[in-house]
Amino acid sequence: MSKSRTRIQHSWLAFLLSACLGACLTFAPRAVSAEDRALVLDGKGQALLAVDLRTGAVTQRVSIAGDPSLILRSGDGVRLAVLDHGPYKQTVCCHLQPKGPMIATLLDGATLAQTASVELGWGTPSVELAFFDRPALQEFSMPSPDGRRVTVLCAGYHTKKPEETLPRELVTFDIVSGAIEGRIELDRAVSAMWSASEGKTVVLFAAARKHKDEALPAEILFVDLAQHVVTQRIQLSGAPAQPLMAPGSQWLYLLDPGNPSNKQEKNVNGEVTIVSVADRRVAARLNAGSKPRALVWDEDRQVVLVPSDGPPVEKGQMRVGELRAFSGAQQTALVNVAEEPHFLRLNGDRAYVFGKRAVSVVGLDGLRALSEFSLDNADDVNELVFSKDSKRGFVQYMGSSRLSILDLETPRLVASVTTGRGGVKFAKALGAMALSVAATTASYYQGQSMAMTQHQNWFAYNIYNFGVAAPQSSVVVRPDGKFAYALNTQTNDVTVVDVPTASVVSKEAAKGQSLALLPGGAKIAVLGEHEMRLFDTQTQLPGEPLHFEGAMRVSLVFTKDGQTAVAYGGKALYLLDAATGAVRAQVPGVMGVDSVIFEGAETHK
Repeated sequence: MSKSRTRIQHSWLAFLLSACLGACLTFAPRAVSAEDRALVLDGKGQALLAVDLRTGAVTQRVSIAGDPSLILRSGDGVRLAVLDHGPYKQTVCCHLQPKGPMIATLLDGATLAQTASVELGWGTPSVELAFFDRPALQEFSMPSPDGRRVTVLCAGYHTKKPEETLPRELVTFDIVSGAIEGRIELDRAVSAMWSASEGKTVVLFAAARKHKDEALPAEILFVDLAQHVVTQRIQLSGAPAQPLMAPGSQWLYLLDPGNPSNKQEKNVNGEVTIVSVADRRVAARLNAGSKPRALVWDEDRQVVLVPSDGPPVEKGQMRVGELRAFSGAQQTALVNVAEEPHFLRLNGDRAYVFGKRAVSVVGLDGLRALSEFSLDNADDVNELVFSKDSKRGFVQYMGSSRLSILDLETPRLVASVTTGRGGVKFAKALGAMALSVAATTASYYQGQSMAMTQHQNWFAYNIYNFGVAAPQSSVVVRPDGKFAYALNTQTNDVTVVDVPTASVVSKEAAKGQSLALLPGGAKIAVLGEHEMRLFDTQTQLPGEPLHFEGAMRVSLVFTKDGQTAVAYGGKALYLLDAATGAVRAQVPGVMGVDSVIFEGAETHK
């Protein structure tokens, strides 16, 4: 598996994932005075648990057959629906092959008594990744505004064998009665799905693809949920992708990369296709520059930002970058930025655009260039984190253990420090060299298995030349801005940085995959594969870890009031005081939590 180089943060994807997380954790909040109960879906244990958030006691436990993975709740809280995507297997040619139907189990919201079981259809909806498909039931489940009905995509299954073919369907069911209100068969594989017209319409995006010897164009499909029919189809030219539905569902943006080249005569700029959802037509196809990287949503100004290369130039000249803003069906602004812009972060009224060797600071109000400063290896930046007062920025680099501190007021580079313990890194490098020798006489899969002995989630290779995986680190900043904490997953430690002096205080052993700052900032949670360790931001020392047997990753969610945290993974689930991290209780009898909802309010992660 070759190392992937993510070049930009796609905010359309972040927006989608945020929406999915919300759907997973809560369906429609009820107005109650306190959050005193959590509903925990234990998919592996085939059970739904009601947990008292004060004591950790399991007050109710009901069995859910199959493979339950998602909880939905009606708007009034009277009914719950637990969705089971059905059994499936991954295939090489045809994605996920269903081995059983998708099921919705309906329950009474108060007593958790089962009221009905509904067979929805066949085929787990999924998102295509590099080497496998990720089940994506959350992304393809759409509630009605009143929370009474749910529309779910059943992906079906299509192969060269007619006898194995199963239909793609949109299925709408009543979450209270369990009645199937409509089935709509689809003739295209669906890549994205949105609700529009106050829940009366579902908008579907089908990406361009080859089907047998026929090339199918990209399409937008409009589905009327009252009539249960596809009422309109819009064929799109080119290869539009990366769909972004603006909040309010009035405008849908898609990005066509074009055919970029450094030679003027060969370069074909990309395009932004803008669809008016209300009018159900392509409202505009606008120039997006050469090699446009992403559609980035600016929530405060309600515009879409697109970074790209400028026009090709003669050899030896510097090719400027460009940043465009789109609102509605029009381009509203264009500003020159650093060469080869590949990474973009928004903070307040400013955008920070990282190019090949420099960083451009752009004022978002009116989209105007404010300043630019040089930064070595800016083209390898893959993260920027801000201090609470927005005076400092903390930059991470792909394939590097370096952490750079930026003065955002000047702006300029203050200093860089090295995260991680060098001795540990050197020892891992020696192990990687041994793997390289072995892999020259082994197959790819044997080499992969050997690389996994390093306990890495993935590995990098180049024709049997195995190396140490790049650090998958994250950074958090203490609320007062005096200390920053960088997790290095390569060396399994947290580097504590004194921000005013730009110096390393210590490097503390803590194996993890990501960091989370607890409310108030007194503790940092180091979230790992099998454990969670709390790091004290006053003593700068890690505590003893909490263990999660059988976990692939530890998750941490908080109640909206910020009083309680729930940490779960594998066979363990803990209730914590959100401010101090103190364990209130460990919930017994958990086999594998898929989702959590809190009574009365949303959670945040």
